[in-house]
Amino acid sequence: MGASVSIPTSNLKDEGDKAYNDERYYDSIYYYSLAINHEYSLLSQNSNHNDDEETINHNIYDNLEYINNQLSTKDKLSKLFSNRSSAFLLCNQPYRSLDDALTCIELNPKWFKGYYRGSKAYYELGKLDDARLLIEKALLLKPDEDRSVVDQPDEDTLLKLYEEVKNDNIKDRKGIGQCYSWYYY
Repeated sequence: MGASVSIPTSNLKDEGDKAYNDERYYDSIYYYSLAINHEYSLLSQNSNHNDDEETINHNIYDNLEYINNQLSTKDKLSKLFSNRSSAFLLCNQPYRSLDDALTCIELNPKWFKGYYRGSKAYYELGKLDDARLLIEKALLLKPDEDRSVVDQPDEDTLLKLYEEVKNDNIKDRKGIGQCYSWYYY
């Protein structure tokens, strides 16, 4: 193939958001995945460039732009993983949803959304103790004033999920969302 055209991550995320809102969840997963790959490629390009002995500046103030770019990239990635986690869950893929939620938490441990996504995935997998821990963490971290985020769960939604997790009995689930296999991964 020839040279590829670079599409900004924001355009890919917007396409993913549009597909998600149109309930085309597999398409949204595709666009979010492209955006994630794009952000990682930008991050690796920046780190390769700044690892060169000649370009390293030992004064922290001269490296603020590089540091801010990395923080911005981590923030973008955490949102993309959160969105893709939600889409995976809606496509009945709770393991993939959980992987993305945990990655979101790793990238941004102070943002409640990763914990919220993870709790929903654990709940679908029937892992209620894990779901309970994550939803409790989400409740602790959730800011009251942040209402601008799309798919922002309000306090009632979080508390409802918490009550479902707290009161649910694993025996009552009757294997919903579970698949038994000899294959272990």
